[in-house]
This record gives sequence, structure tokens and C-alpha cells, in this order.
Amino acid sequence: MERSLIAIVAAYLIYWPISYLISYKVFKLDIKWAATLASGVSICGVSAAIATAAAIGAPSIVPATVASIIVLFAAVELVVLPFVAATFLKWAPYAAGAWMGLSVKTDGAAAASGALADALISAQSGLAVYKSWVLTTAVMTKVFIDIWIGLWAFILAVIWVTRVERKPGEKVPAIQIWFRFPKFVLGYLATWLILWGIGFAVGAAASWKFMTGGITPQTELFRYFFFALTFMSIGLTTRFKTLAEIKAGRMIAAYVVSLTIIILIALALSIAFFAGLPPPA
Repeated sequence: MERSLIAIVAAYLIYWPISYLISYKVFKLDIKWAATLASGVSICGVSAAIATAAAIGAPSIVPATVASIIVLFAAVELVVLPFVAATFLKWAPYAAGAWMGLSVKTDGAAAASGALADALISAQSGLAVYKSWVLTTAVMTKVFIDIWIGLWAFILAVIWVTRVERKPGEKVPAIQIWFRFPKFVLGYLATWLILWGIGFAVGAAASWKFMTGGITPQTELFRYFFFALTFMSIGLTTRFKTLAEIKAGRMIAAYVVSLTIIILIALALSIAFFAGLPPPA
């Protein structure tokens, strides 16, 4: 748990400034486009892009475009990174899972990549003990990243209202920050609290059901199938014509460069914090 928290804090404090500077300084994107893209590639993908766009008052085309780019490249990451992890990180299975959680954008893609890496690694000789642990590490690190959505949306709302958009001598009422804050983040928090309460209440019963065979291997097959179907659908519904119409070439380039750097940083952090941990008891 502590390693995950440290890794996420380190990754977040590095990811966002690098992505923002690449987008704003190198590729000369508008400040709102750059901030939205930086959040999307740094935190949790689509949700972070939407939350940031709301906090800074960006037009709807901004998060929509960033979301399209995110899901498109998440599908590519899902296909490529698990096989790379299973090949080169089989000596550090936990690091392989953390790498998926730190690198792959959108929660579904991160979980799917973790599941695929888990299957590929645990199927190798002598690594069966890590089955489900690679996936667990990927999901855990991704959840820690997601925690930052609300906090960063609040920080950006404050910065935009009091610094970026405030005219000289203008007094901005504090209520403006509340208007900018994306309310769906509160919905996330409420949902988590409700599910946590339900899980706490029925945890013992659910555990007993699992141990007595209530959850079958066939359930796993359906989970993998729907993960694959989700991202195949993303590829089929992506509107490349729209991206061409708004001349999103620079934005795509900024995203690719930022994502490549983040993947390499995530690999280094994953090895630094998760390699060498003993196998599960």
C-alpha cells in the first residue's frame, strides 16, 4: 500500500508538469487544450480530461477531442504493453502490474491490461503463485491515480478563477470555484462510500460464497470477453474525420510524445518501488 501511494505521488508530480510543458511550450497548444491534455495523459484518462475542462471553463470540443485521443491510444497500449511486460518484467511481476496501472489510460484499459499481463506472466513456469496479484497491483495503482481527480480539479479551478482569467483589480467571488468544480467527482466519492459500505456489510458472506464455489471460472471468461469487446468498440466508433476537421495533428503529436515519456517514467518507478518484493504467501 505504501509503495503504491509513494509511486503515484511521484508519478503525478512528474507526469502533469512534463505533459503540460510539452503541449504548451513545444507544440504551442492553447493553454486550455494543454491543461486538459496534461490531465488526461497524467491522471486517469477521460474522467480527468472532463474534470479539468470543467474546472478551467474549456469549450466542450476540448474534452471531447482529448477523450477520443485517449481511448484510441489506450486500445493500442492494451494490445502492446502487457506482452512487453510479460517478456521483460517476468522477473518482477509486481512491477509489471504497477507499470500497467501507471501507464495505461482509462480505468477499463488499465484493468484489462493488468488482467492480460497477469494471465501471460502467471502462465509461465514457476510464476503461477503470482496469479491475480499482477492484476491486483495494476488496479491498486490505478485507483491511487484516480484519487487525484477531485483534488486537481479543485486546484485548477482556483488557479483559473483567481489567476488565469481574473482581470486586474477584479474581485472574484469564492462561489465561482464551486461553479467550476466538476460535480461528478462528488458522485464518484458517494459511489465509493456506498460500495465500501455494502462490501463491509456483506464481505463475510461474499467470501464464503467465493470459497464454496459461488464464483466460477466461467465468470472470468465473460469478464475478459467484455473487456476485449469494449476496446474493439472504441476502435470502431472513433471518428477520425472529426479529428482531421479540427486539425488535431499537433494535439495527437503532443499526446504521443507525452505518453511515451510517461510510459518510460512509469517503468522506472515500477521497477524502483515494486521489484524485489517477495512472492505472495
